Amino acid sequence: MLALIAGTFLIGQVLSIVVLALLQPDLFQPDLFGSRLPMLSRLLPVPTILASAAAEIPIFIAVLIGLPRATRVSLRDLGFVRPNLRAIGIALASVVAGVALATVGSNVVSAVTHTGDHAQATEKMFLQMHVPWQIALFAVFAVVLGPIVEETLFRAFAFNAVLRYGGFWTAAVVSSILFGLAHGDPFNALPLALVGMVLCGVYYLTRNVVASMIAHGAFNLLSLIALLFFPQMAGH
Repeated sequence: MLALIAGTFLIGQVLSIVVLALLQPDLFQPDLFGSRLPMLSRLLPVPTILASAAAEIPIFIAVLIGLPRATRVSLRDLGFVRPNLRAIGIALASVVAGVALATVGSNVVSAVTHTGDHAQATEKMFLQMHVPWQIALFAVFAVVLGPIVEETLFRAFAFNAVLRYGGFWTAAVVSSILFGLAHGDPFNALPLALVGMVLCGVYYLTRNVVASMIAHGAFNLLSLIALLFFPQMAGH
């Protein structure tokens, strides 16, 4: 299973580079030092979103195919079923806890590093968008596609994998740390990991990965709405 994920991860990275090369070829032009590495500072929103989708979708497909075979448990038993009203209620209520813990985590990082607030790269990108269709595309990725892929990988797979050898807290901590680190932002790893803990709680209480997807999507939607109307909140 790990080999399958590793293989599809590499495939996804190649696909994302291809997408960037097709949609924003200037990224790969030599810089002042002659390097042809992508100039990340020049990334445009739409190519970045599509490249991220190209990187994540192969992993999502691999997990859906490989997880039942590796665990000998059906997708239904792993929680890929329609959530009931109780599960939806838990998912929506958890958003409050997610916001509170993310705020606490951000404050802790700011206090320890003495570097102030740190907006995520995705927040900065969102604030640069002014065209409605680009904002809508970003919202679809953040509220729908991202939560589906990440909950499948970090809750249905990683959380359950560790849960087989430890209790809830061990599985939640490990999968949440991986969740925080996977976003590639050291300053926001702790806040994101704390949100991941909440999502693990939703999944564990409901045994429904769709419920954690709803919670994840609702958290991201709330964040986007806050940024849309209160852009000065970026990094808080």
